[in-house]
Amino acid sequence: MLGCVSGSKTPEEKWARQTIHAYIKAKGLDIHLCTDKYNSLLKGILLGDVPELTRPPSAFIKNDTEGQYIMEYASKNLHISEEMQSNFGTEAPVFEAATPLPKENHP
Repeated sequence: MLGCVSGSKTPEEKWARQTIHAYIKAKGLDIHLCTDKYNSLLKGILLGDVPELTRPPSAFIKNDTEGQYIMEYASKNLHISEEMQSNFGTEAPVFEAATPLPKENHP
């Protein structure tokens, strides 16, 4: 069992949570809040595996803004296991700029 989803505070978070639960119910999925299955669903939302909740129009969302609410909710409430977190390390990744390609001389 995972740590429970943080309490929904904003109207957008409440709407996103209700919409995700409506999706679960409509699809007849055996997924409950604060479980690994719920966490997997949130991960699937972030990975684009649940387009009905992220790509409008659908029976669940009508525009990109609503899709963004769902994505933000999933991102905020996805619980990454401690084992996976330890693999990330403590240092922030460093991104180096690519060396520009030489310009070709044209007459």
